[in-house]
Amino acid sequence: STWGKKKLFFFFLLSLIMQQPHLKTHYEVSKKFGVLFGGGRVRLTDNGSQLICLCGDEINVVNTESGAIEHAFSMEGETFTSFALSPDEKTLAAFSRESLRICTWDFETKELQRTAKAHNAVVNDMVFERRNELLATCSADKIVMVWDIKRGYCTHKFTGHGDVIVHVNFIQSPNPDDTSIYLLSASEDGQVKIWNLMTKKCISTFNNHVSPVSCSTQSLDNRYLFTGGRDQVVNVYDCRLWSLCHSLALFETVEAIVAVSENEAILHSNKKYKKKGKQNTTTAGYLATVGDLGVLRVWDVSNSECIRSQKEHKRKDDSDSEDEKDEFQKKDLSIITKAYTNLIWGSSSGKIVITTADHD
Repeated sequence: STWGKKKLFFFFLLSLIMQQPHLKTHYEVSKKFGVLFGGGRVRLTDNGSQLICLCGDEINVVNTESGAIEHAFSMEGETFTSFALSPDEKTLAAFSRESLRICTWDFETKELQRTAKAHNAVVNDMVFERRNELLATCSADKIVMVWDIKRGYCTHKFTGHGDVIVHVNFIQSPNPDDTSIYLLSASEDGQVKIWNLMTKKCISTFNNHVSPVSCSTQSLDNRYLFTGGRDQVVNVYDCRLWSLCHSLALFETVEAIVAVSENEAILHSNKKYKKKGKQNTTTAGYLATVGDLGVLRVWDVSNSECIRSQKEHKRKDDSDSEDEKDEFQKKDLSIITKAYTNLIWGSSSGKIVITTADHD
């Protein structure tokens, strides 16, 4: 009968339902990815396995292979504006915006070592000296301070800049017999000062930039000093005479520079490169740069020539009309160039780290 057929069909459907596997309604989180980087400087460990970066009220230690956060340094109610890792990778220092204090941790055990009252305004940059004992900080209060990081007290306090100080870096003398320790400081108005920590005096002042100096480094033999600024120029100074040699026009806002060896600059290039006749009297070597063009470039500083460059993507601003811009955006948003803000050239690890203005 019809009722019998319906009854059989009902029991058939019920048997199918009973045979279906039981699905979980609650799941345990096995891995979680959040925001890793919130802007500012980054640091790569020597072996290339960890990346240290600021992210609001935390300093994240990120595994470069998995992208997972291995540890987050933090203090309740504190937001960090800058940090530095010692060259021996044993001490991490950071500045808190709220308490205006420098905090130091043992990077291996992750334990807080000490805090010390520092500047009267936000610290914009900090750096360790290569022997791991001294830490230099610069601030919006127009003061540079040097700290004995192990004993926790200030050893030097330098004044003389007329504007907010945005960058500091320790400089090595090219003379191996020179035991003095030199410190570079740069302010918003483009002024660069060199301080001798032994005599506690400013030994040279440069006013060759017309906008803030964002970065600095030395040639591999320490003979030359490079400063990059948002005026699209890298200035080259002789560290023996503390004088300007020449300027390298990059035609982009310079955010980070790294001195590289001839092997890294030329032998790994995809094209053959022949040195031209020298246009300058310096032999300053090679420099890798990044900036608002979103392109990694390597320069022969002596010849003021770019010898290696990433393929430069088309910007949406290069289109001739609004219709072309819209059409370009529809085709592929991923090729719109983003400004680069950090460059780490890991010679020992073989890794190059670049961050963008979008915190990628």
